Amino acid sequence: MTTTIPGLTGQTTTEDADLIVLQNTAANRTRSITVANFRNELAADMDIVTTAELNLAMVNVTAAYQAADNALKELLFPVGTKVSVSSGVLATTNPSVAWGFGTWVKEEGKYYVGHKTGDTNFGTIGASIGSVSHNHGANTGSTTLNTTQIPSHAHSYKDTFHTESRFVSSGALGENETSEFRAPGVFAGIGTNGSDYDNDVFYYKNRTTNTTGDTQGHSHSINNDNHLPPSIVEVVWRRTA
Repeated sequence: MTTTIPGLTGQTTTEDADLIVLQNTAANRTRSITVANFRNELAADMDIVTTAELNLAMVNVTAAYQAADNALKELLFPVGTKVSVSSGVLATTNPSVAWGFGTWVKEEGKYYVGHKTGDTNFGTIGASIGSVSHNHGANTGSTTLNTTQIPSHAHSYKDTFHTESRFVSSGALGENETSEFRAPGVFAGIGTNGSDYDNDVFYYKNRTTNTTGDTQGHSHSINNDNHLPPSIVEVVWRRTA
């Protein structure tokens, strides 16, 4: 008698003796079946599964695994994801090649800042703003400094003066020259060994320094400049599809 067991396909030689052993009841254990016979029966049932069916099963398992793998990738790296690395395979290889999914573009020379609602600069997600360098684009204009605004400074100049006796002094005073009479003997003792004892007039010449600068205005040029914060350069990939 041949009996079909649900779930076992293609079976042809499953007899009551098989069922007795499989059911393993106290009554059935008294009805013996040899191990060799049972093994032969089981092998016969297993041989019914063809190589084609086994290959198809492997294809289905592989497809199921691939579908689960793709679903996990989509969950972890949806469109819009940014991946930043400083080493490893992605430092030189596009993720579409290294990971085998998605479309990725390399973003270069950018800093990233958090979105701020309503802000003129940071209010649009995905906007590209700013530049590496900037130019102030102006100058200070013409400004004339007065004497209270210039730095404190001095100028060296030459001057001469001497003392003499008013009785031996002769000739008119020159331009900017001045004489000042002092009491007799005030300058006594001047000269070698105090021989010039009769000097009583002090002669000196008023002098001014040469003019430095001018009354013209001046301006200051402002050059462009770079403002780069301390940075670490990495390779950045953005998934676009």
